[in-house]
Amino acid sequence: MNKYRKGADFERDIQDLYESLGASVIRSSGSHGSADLVILIGRQIILAQCQTNDYFPPAKIEALKELAKKHDAVALLIWKQEKQIVSKTVYP
Repeated sequence: MNKYRKGADFERDIQDLYESLGASVIRSSGSHGSADLVILIGRQIILAQCQTNDYFPPAKIEALKELAKKHDAVALLIWKQEKQIVSKTVYP
């Protein structure tokens, strides 16, 4: 499985997880923008960047934080670590 497919599958897994919890999720497939997923839970907006490893380029983290700040949203990093899903809020 190539790197793009692996990442896209992981994003879909996270999308499915949040949707199973009642959230609405928009996936920006194929984009190289600040957020891979926009997760809506009630009035809360979560902007998520997903990786299949724990490395997030600092510039991507800063762009995600700026976007979250602009839209009064939460910025979340989500990755896989030893077959577990891990997340970290980076804004606010």
